[in-house]
Amino acid sequence: MAKKRIGILGGTFDPVHLGHLIVAEDLREDYGLSRLVFVPARIPPHKAGVKITPAGHRLAMLQLAVRGRRGLGVSDIELKRRGKSYTIDTIREFRKYIAAEYFFFAGTDSIQFLPKWKEVDSLMRECKFVLMVRPGFPLDQLSTVAESLSPAMVTHLQDNLTVVRQVDISSTEIRERVRAGLSISHLVPASVARYVTRHRLYRR
Repeated sequence: MAKKRIGILGGTFDPVHLGHLIVAEDLREDYGLSRLVFVPARIPPHKAGVKITPAGHRLAMLQLAVRGRRGLGVSDIELKRRGKSYTIDTIREFRKYIAAEYFFFAGTDSIQFLPKWKEVDSLMRECKFVLMVRPGFPLDQLSTVAESLSPAMVTHLQDNLTVVRQVDISSTEIRERVRAGLSISHLVPASVARYVTRHRLYRR
């Protein structure tokens, strides 16, 4: 029996939007994943001091966004954990309960922080760490962090790159539109737009 393949997509998801869902569906199909799980971070280590919407709201919006979407799920594993959210801890916790081949998908904005990730060498042994790049991304940017990483890690990153489609939507843009009184109905699932309105999120 083939081993399950589980993908993990982490982030703050403040809020989740259609771009997240499009990329998630593409990754699930491209990698033949049994399931792709959104894992909202409680306290992202690289965003210390940045104001983030309370975890309960971000989790609720994700749950609404994936409802009825086969193969997509949400885990509150990092929200239940005290302190900062480290990916290696999350992967190890998943592995305790579900035997599977794990894939962790990270955006290119993660590159500059990789040398500071907790036990990053161990992380790349315990899962396939896949770097998501946009069409036309200058791969020479990897060289900016290569000197701080082990040769094995650099090889892993180079061997596990995936090009994702360009979706020009950002959570920052959505928050700014809400503050300006503009519609977000074309940027997020309808259920999420209703949630933002009902709970008066992202207003001044």
